[in-house]
Amino acid sequence: MKKFNRFVVVCSPESSRADEYDQKITHELRQIAATCNAELVEISLKDKPYFATVQLVRDSLKDGDVVIGAGGDGINQATLQGAFESKRDITAGFLSLGNANDFATALNGHIKSPLKILTSPTINFQPLELSINDKPRFFIASYATLGVTTIAVEQLNSAEIRHSRKHLAKLSPIAALRSESLSKISHAINDLKFTPFKRDCLVHHDDSVGFFLIPAAKGILRPSGISNFLIRDDFFFHFDNVRKKSPGRGWISKGLVAGRWATFGLPGSISDYEKLEFLRPSDMIIHIGGDTVNLNAVKTISAERVQRSIKVFAPRKSLQV
Repeated sequence: MKKFNRFVVVCSPESSRADEYDQKITHELRQIAATCNAELVEISLKDKPYFATVQLVRDSLKDGDVVIGAGGDGINQATLQGAFESKRDITAGFLSLGNANDFATALNGHIKSPLKILTSPTINFQPLELSINDKPRFFIASYATLGVTTIAVEQLNSAEIRHSRKHLAKLSPIAALRSESLSKISHAINDLKFTPFKRDCLVHHDDSVGFFLIPAAKGILRPSGISNFLIRDDFFFHFDNVRKKSPGRGWISKGLVAGRWATFGLPGSISDYEKLEFLRPSDMIIHIGGDTVNLNAVKTISAERVQRSIKVFAPRKSLQV
């Protein structure tokens, strides 16, 4: 293993597999650090807002560090953004200790061993830059959603559904949804106020929008012939108008639209640049990987791959060039 000065581990007692981290992973990381004659630094998070987490990670890093996201997609997303913003000479690794683990799985495949991950080859990863009102706010590891998609993701991330998905890991996320979950999704969709936007000079009334780099939510992204976007320059842009397709207030039609996404994949197209100009400034909620963030007075949202990259451990053979 290449010599590193420090292993900086970002973790959370609220991660789905926090017990595994405490009982096993932390011991393995100590052994790896001792072998490398490196210091092990732990950043344990609880109830910390997204940007505060990003800042904490960013300000904790030094040149020569390895930073390790040890949690679910929320922890790994904040770790990636903090590491990327630090502009330090570092390498990032990600352990799957959450519920969905989309980003860590995209990098690691089925490899779970911290030693195998941290001794694997690296790739240069270019996150997706998401600018709000023409100012960069997010550097996306996996995906960001708005509108109906965010409502569906929030329900899939509820404590009850997360527990069910643990026991139904090999099935589509819809398998964990109960009738009351579909009803909640439908009512939230009915109450949603999502402003129409201009895209390519045309006005769109889509109420579900998303920007994706990798297959997310256990296979919800399935563009034809494309397996992932980790080492590509483009990304997948999701758009759909759920309320127009499923009028009325009943839960069956609207709930099944979200269920259909989970089964057959999100509608959308491959893109390399998107700019949405909302017809009026609006407050909205955005879901970044595993985190929900409130945005105020949004006028524009744009997305494109960043030219600068960050080194990440990627043991998955299909990612090796």
